[in-house]
Amino acid sequence: NVWFYLTPIIYPLSVLPEPIKKFVQYGNPMTAFTDVYRDLILAGRVRDPATLLCAAIWTVAVFTIGLTFYRRLQVAFADVL
Repeated sequence: NVWFYLTPIIYPLSVLPEPIKKFVQYGNPMTAFTDVYRDLILAGRVRDPATLLCAAIWTVAVFTIGLTFYRRLQVAFADVL
């Protein structure tokens, strides 16, 4: 539940104090995605390219980790499914 409230979906990131803002901005992978989508939907553009870069980095990292686990466990998938 804490992770949900640390994701700025119902509040803008700007209302947080600076130390907490940095932690949420760079430590929570969903923050970058919500900021990018909020900017695209409300403003029609991405205001901060660094946020888009952060979202892209999280995307590549999660994909790489998932692909690594899949390849490692691929032989056992038929038994599980």
